[in-house]
Amino acid sequence: MFTKLAGVAGLLVSLAAAQASTTQRVIPTLSPQVDAAPSLTPTVYDPVAPNAQQCPGYTASNAQNTSSGFTADLTIAGSHCQAYGNDINDLTLEVQYQSKDRLNVKIYPKNITPENSTQYILPSSLVMQPEWDGKTTAEESDLALTWSNEPTFQFTITRTTNGEELFSTYGHVIVFEDQFLELVTNMVENYNVYGLAENIHDWRLGNNYTQTFWATDSGNTVDGNVHGTFPWYQETRYNAGGNTTSHGVYGRNALGQEWLLRENNITYRTLGGSFDFYFLSGQNADGSSSALTTIQQFTQDCVGVPAMQQYWTFGFHQCR
Repeated sequence: MFTKLAGVAGLLVSLAAAQASTTQRVIPTLSPQVDAAPSLTPTVYDPVAPNAQQCPGYTASNAQNTSSGFTADLTIAGSHCQAYGNDINDLTLEVQYQSKDRLNVKIYPKNITPENSTQYILPSSLVMQPEWDGKTTAEESDLALTWSNEPTFQFTITRTTNGEELFSTYGHVIVFEDQFLELVTNMVENYNVYGLAENIHDWRLGNNYTQTFWATDSGNTVDGNVHGTFPWYQETRYNAGGNTTSHGVYGRNALGQEWLLRENNITYRTLGGSFDFYFLSGQNADGSSSALTTIQQFTQDCVGVPAMQQYWTFGFHQCR
């Protein structure tokens, strides 16, 4: 009797051991040699990284007026620098006075084909794309664009009412490569810029700050990548006598980006796509401008507003 029980018990132990051995999950591990890999320094912190502003820039030619603005050809103005990719020789500049308070500047490769369009052109089906209202001309706009080829192509956005300079690439070159784009705008002293969300940072971004856009599922990282990207900033200038002016700049692009806010300028970089900037005057009917008006122009005409939800659809919600 005891011999039989002992045999059964032994059999059960053997089966349990066999089952455990066949269902055990092997946890993969990395080789210790990975610790010997060289450390990588982000380009923005690397003093010996290629300086894209040493590239030759572009020269504009063949400017043609259109019903909503003008177009021009941009041709590389010297030898290729290949800072972080392959330079694109020929580009198209497209300027549209889309509405009284909105000016659009696009720069994209001249040779767009079905094979490369998704690399450079962001479809409106993915991200809303503002369009010309069908009637506004340069003479009716709050904003004006002037450009020069000395020493290379550069442009400035100003208010038509008082000539206030809002955005200017003068003194800098435009870099357009297949995996790297760069554009620099001059800023006023002690500028006040807000936005460039999503981030956990002071309300005023300051002039020694780098905003990286590479969305991650991180909800509370200070000065780091968070859930989403919103490549738009509002600048407010607090002038003497309590008179303030505001305007907005929206860089429509869905790829990885960096906005480098420095003492006298802002550098915009992206890993691809094209330059697709929307400048908002923030002006009211009386010619004044405000932060509130700028935000209204941006939400109503550039990205839209969230759909209003029925009250009864709101229920229990738990989220970190």
